[in-house]
Amino acid sequence: MTDAGKTKEKIISKDRMSFSRQPFYDKNLLEVAYDFDLPKVRQQGTVVNLDRLQQGLSNASCGHIPLRIYIIPVEIPQFYSFRIHPEGW
Repeated sequence: MTDAGKTKEKIISKDRMSFSRQPFYDKNLLEVAYDFDLPKVRQQGTVVNLDRLQQGLSNASCGHIPLRIYIIPVEIPQFYSFRIHPEGW
């Protein structure tokens, strides 16, 4: 992962993990209605989101929630670990 050619980091996860890297906080993305407005909410730095699990939203517009196999169980604690190492590690 490189930040505009300035620094490099390596993210290592023991298990599967999803991540995103962008110049916006989630709350900033909610502030704009159209993608051409994104430059107005762009951040100076880089925002990194690390996710162990993700669940579909399923807004129930068709009357259904996600199938049980796709629902993250709340009664089972979820753990994950990762390391962030600087360039050259």
